[in-house]
Amino acid sequence: MAQNREGLGPGFRTGPSIGAGAGGAKEVTTTIKELNATIASLDKAVPQIQKAGETLENTGNPLLHRLFLGGATLIALFWAGAFIFAAVYRRRSSTKTPRQASD
Repeated sequence: MAQNREGLGPGFRTGPSIGAGAGGAKEVTTTIKELNATIASLDKAVPQIQKAGETLENTGNPLLHRLFLGGATLIALFWAGAFIFAAVYRRRSSTKTPRQASD
C-alpha cells in the first residue's frame, strides 16, 4: 500500500502544498476573495434572519401557550372522568345484594 509524505497510510492523503509556486498563490487569493464575498452576503442577511426569528418567536409563544392550556385541560378532563367513573362504579358495586353479586 502506498503511504503519503507523513507515512500515515493510504487513508490519510494530503493535497498539494499551498506554497507550491504561483499556482498555489493564485488559489489562495481566489479562496480569500470567495470568503470575503460570502462574509459580505452573510452580513447583509443577518438582519433579515433576526427579523424572521423575532416574527417566529412572536407567533410561536401564543401558540405554545394555547397548546399547553389545551393539554392541561385534556389531562384535567381525563382525571375528572376517571374520578366520576370510579365513584359510580364503587356506588353500584356496594348496592348489589349478595345474590346479585354471585350472578
